[in-house]
Order: sequence, then structure tokens, then C-alpha cells
Amino acid sequence: MNEKMADGPGSDVWYINCQFKNLGIAIIDEQHRFGVKQRSQLWNKGGRSPSQPSQREGAEIRNRYETGRPSVYKLMKELQVERKKQTTEAEQILWEQLKTKKLDSKFRRQHIVDEFIVDFICISKKLIIEVDGKYHNTKEQQEAVELRTTILTELGFKVIRFTNEEVIADIESVLSKISQDLKSLPFGKVGGAVPPHILVMTATPIPRTLAMSVYGDLDISVIDELPPGRKEIKTVHRFDSNRLAVFKFMRDEIEKGRQVYIVYPLIEESEAMDYKDLMDGFESVSRDFPSPKYQISIVHGKMKPKDKEFEMQRFVKGETQIMVATTVIEVGVNVPNASVMIIESSERFGLSQLHQLRGRVGRGADQSYCILLSSYKLSEEGKTRIKTMVETSDGFKIAEVDLKLRGPGNLMGTQQSGVLNLKIADVVKDTKILVNARNTAIAVLQEDSNLSKPENANIKKTYVEVSKNSKIWSEIS
Repeated sequence: MNEKMADGPGSDVWYINCQFKNLGIAIIDEQHRFGVKQRSQLWNKGGRSPSQPSQREGAEIRNRYETGRPSVYKLMKELQVERKKQTTEAEQILWEQLKTKKLDSKFRRQHIVDEFIVDFICISKKLIIEVDGKYHNTKEQQEAVELRTTILTELGFKVIRFTNEEVIADIESVLSKISQDLKSLPFGKVGGAVPPHILVMTATPIPRTLAMSVYGDLDISVIDELPPGRKEIKTVHRFDSNRLAVFKFMRDEIEKGRQVYIVYPLIEESEAMDYKDLMDGFESVSRDFPSPKYQISIVHGKMKPKDKEFEMQRFVKGETQIMVATTVIEVGVNVPNASVMIIESSERFGLSQLHQLRGRVGRGADQSYCILLSSYKLSEEGKTRIKTMVETSDGFKIAEVDLKLRGPGNLMGTQQSGVLNLKIADVVKDTKILVNARNTAIAVLQEDSNLSKPENANIKKTYVEVSKNSKIWSEIS
């Protein structure tokens, strides 16, 4: 079953709605095209969410009951209410201890997990505690309990059991046993719920991702060499008044047998924005490059897929020399014979898009060029973006400038750029300090992965408080 992902910049991307039993690695190419939630969905193909592990499956179960089996859902809720009224003495004694957070973990009682109502559950640790009464002593009931435990374990939970007598006679021993189990369990990772290894690839890291390389749990590997036989793309900035000279350069390249991209920020003229638009540009280019000597393709997002593909193939086959397009060609287009990329109203584009568009040329052995056209009315930020593109083709240097211009976003949330209001640190200015802090944090976790040592008690307490009050997206790069 195909399902459309609706959030983030890659909302036109489709993926297969399936769940893998034991997914070991997930590779996300063109990472900048995805939102944080989308990358989380791909991550979760192999296990439960690293942020609040059983929240998603709980929502799915409730939705399944409410829509497909409303009578079952209603019955489950009624049983849950009734079960709370029938709390035994042993359960009440244990609950009085658990609800005070004496064990530094939040527990819920009489909680619905799939088709079961469990006595107590710690969601962050995926630990279930059940208290067995006298009626569990029959053979049939013991077999039922074993089956129930097996199913809950397969769902990714650890289940521990105590008898009524154990709880009433020695609650401190019971709490000690629970405490040991809590310490042995990592946050949100039990059985098949361990998320896969993740490799994200992009030529233009999102500011939030770049910030996480120093502030979060993200290791970086850089490919800084061109493939054999390729030359670095020459990038220049020209104002609109130089358009005739740019057109002459295009003719010279076409005479050599090369092809040209011309990219516009808008499809049609906009009253709100004074930028070059594709439809007007197409007419202008058609006048200067008349048929039949020159053939022009046109591609934009409002075209039907088959029409778009037809125009793309004409360009790929060399039947057209010029492609007039919007940013739909930003990724996934490979025409080695194309040697010129002209970006109209380049001040309108972000650094990430400019770098991606430039990457459409330079894919063959011939010298390629990227021409950034703009008006004279440039903001300081616009000047910085264009200057950066002219001076470097290093994706990480470009991303560093993007980080300074747009901000790192929210490392704990889904915002991928913007101001991050850290109380003390500045991700851009304090990079060295943050790298040292990150290395120290890694060393602490390597020595004490569960933060069970007394000297790490405050760190653990803070983590538990933060994870209770907000979704933790910081594991999603």
C-alpha cells in the first residue's frame, strides 16, 4: 500500500507503508528534501519511535478500535475503568510507591497495551509490572499468563511479575528488584524496538543537522573529491543588465554541442514578488533562440507527470538544447552533456537550493558553468549567499554560512532552521566548547550507559524530566 508523506519539503515523496521485522540500516538520500517527522517515519520502519516509544503504536491501536472495532474499544475502556475500581491490596501498596516516582521513573496503572490491560507500565523504559493473585494458580491461568507475557515481549516490552504475598510481605525487596530492571534497560530500546543504524546523505546539510554534528548525536563523513574526470564548476554572478552577454555565452556553448538549464523561482508572474517567472522567461528565450535552429524544453510542477517526463526525455536525448524549468529539476536529473546552469533571480533562492541546482551540471568531462543572475536590489543576506556560491563549492562551507544566516532550528523539535534560544551556548560561536561537551557526554555514556552511578544522578533526573514534557526529536538528524 502506497502512502504519501505530507510534512516537510519532500511532501511529494512516496514510500511503501510496511514494517520490517529486523531492519539494520536505513539510508536516506537527499536528506534536505525531508522533514524531521518524515525521517522519523523511515527510521521507525524497523522499530518503535526513539521519542516516547509506544506512543505511535498506542495511537494506531486506538484508531483501529475506534474506527474498525468501536464496540471492542468501548469495551476496553469500560474494562479499564472497572479494573481500576477493583485494585487489590497488593496493587495499591505497590502503586503508592510507584506514583511518587521513588524509582525516578514515571509509571501508569491499568494501562491498555494492544488487547491487554496491564497493571503498571513505565513507557520510557518499556517495562511492565504485573501482580498475580490467587486465581493465577491454576494450570490454565498459568498457560494464559505465559502466552500474555510472550505477546507483550514480542511487542517490545519487558514483563516482570510478583505475587500478592511478595508485595505485601516485603515491598522494599520488590522495589529493589524493579529498580535493578529499570537500570538494566536503556531508554526506549527493548527487544525488537532497537532503531536501525541511520545514514543520511546530502550535498547541502540542513542548518539543524549541521548544528547536531557538534551539539547532538551525529557523526560526519565528508566526500570532498570530485569523481574521476570531472572539473570544478565555474560560478559567476551577473546582473540582469548583462543578459545579452549571458545569451551570447549560451549560444557559444550550444555551438559546441552542449546543453543549457535556465531555472526560474516562479511559474507565473506574481504581484507580491518582483522576480523573473518561467512563462515570461520562456517567451523571452524563445525569441532569442528561435526554432527550428534551437529547441526548448519546459518543465514545471503544475504539468502532468507524463508531459513532464516527455519534456525531460527530449532534453536527456539531446533533442532540445535548452531546458526552461523551476526547481523540480533540483534533484534526480543527470544529463552529462549539460554544461551551463543559469539561475534567474538567484537572490530568491536559499543556499541549499542554489548548491543543488548547480550540481545539475558538471556531470560530464567538459568544463561547466553556473551563472547567478540577479537584480541590483540585493539584501545583505542575498549578497552573502551569492558571494558564498561564487567563492566555494564545498557543501559544508556553504552549510556553515547557511547556519549563520538562518539559525540552527530546534534540536529537540522539528524546526530545521531558525533561532535556537539556548540559555548559555551559541551553536555558531561556541563550536569548540560544544564539541568538547559532546565528547565528554559520549565518554560518560560509554562508562555508564544507564546513568546509574551516583555522580550521574542529576543528569539522569534532568533527562527524565525533559523526556516527560516534550517529544524528543534530537535523535533524528
